Amino acid sequence: MDRELHVPPLEKYLSIIIFPFMGIGLIIGNYFPAFARVLPTYLPICLFLMIYPTMLNVRLDELKDAFTNFKKVGIITLFNFVLSPLLLAGLSYIFLQNHPELFMGLLILSIPPCIALVLVWTFLADGNLALAVTLAAVNSIVQLFLIPLYLPVLGGLFGLREQLQAEAVLAFGPIAREVLIYLALPFMCALLTRYFLEPRKGRAWFEDVFVPKVGNIAPIGVLITITVMFSVGGSHIMENPLLLLLTAVPLIIFFPLNWLIGIFITGNIMNLGYEDAVAAAFSFSGRNIEVAMALSAALFGAGSLTAMATVVGPIVGIPSWIIMLNIAQRVFMPRNKKQKLAKEKVVQKSTSLE
Repeated sequence: MDRELHVPPLEKYLSIIIFPFMGIGLIIGNYFPAFARVLPTYLPICLFLMIYPTMLNVRLDELKDAFTNFKKVGIITLFNFVLSPLLLAGLSYIFLQNHPELFMGLLILSIPPCIALVLVWTFLADGNLALAVTLAAVNSIVQLFLIPLYLPVLGGLFGLREQLQAEAVLAFGPIAREVLIYLALPFMCALLTRYFLEPRKGRAWFEDVFVPKVGNIAPIGVLITITVMFSVGGSHIMENPLLLLLTAVPLIIFFPLNWLIGIFITGNIMNLGYEDAVAAAFSFSGRNIEVAMALSAALFGAGSLTAMATVVGPIVGIPSWIIMLNIAQRVFMPRNKKQKLAKEKVVQKSTSLE
């Protein structure tokens, strides 16, 4: 499956660029409080602009691959929505059980898998891009139905509904409403955009010209959202600046550990080759930061510690994925090539004996 992948320039350096915008938000909140109170009014637009471009990468016609490879895709999806959230939830409980607002932010971050960037990391690691695209399409649809069911269960399992007194918020109805607004609506808009433009302009134009241009909007939406969050709720961080550092600890462990677990499960237990294993591993480890920020801000408020905890996601995640990409290229890829060469030699020997 040939696909030209484009990464918005801002996306590459998001983990660094975030910090100045956090600072801008703090300045606005401290020196222009009246302006800061108005900013959340425009947040729904920013949240839509974050998620809509990522949904443009989904090709529904590729979902047929999920049915032709149902066992493989089904097992990977199961681990993606069960093992990964429970792992991050468990790590968050260890480090953040006394900070329920931060814990809830990482709990929201733990559920939705990454859709767009995971394709880029898989492509750069010479993984199975076709499998990564199929997983992205499946994840896009599954999360629409699973988040409203899963989040109340996890929130209750770890006692966060009671600690945050959020029984009304962490219920199926409110979460489903926000999922419809911030996930289903951008998803449908993206599908309609593809439906109308692709037949007229062609798939090559749509994915090589239109999607990259629109894709530049997503990181801008992320940066504006972060600015709004810190302008409204930056006082929490100013009072205790170590809170974000504490929130980073579970994520620093989670991203590489989850990736290695993905490589081990798919490579050693499912006996998949390097290309499939690395595609699954990046799907395991990647979390959808845009969706997490949108849901946390919508459910708990843009200035809440819960919303700001999700900001730590890209700060830790992007450098972690770069490190994992290098490990894949320098450790697992050479090992895979050696194994292929060894198998070819065995085949050649058996052929010559015949």
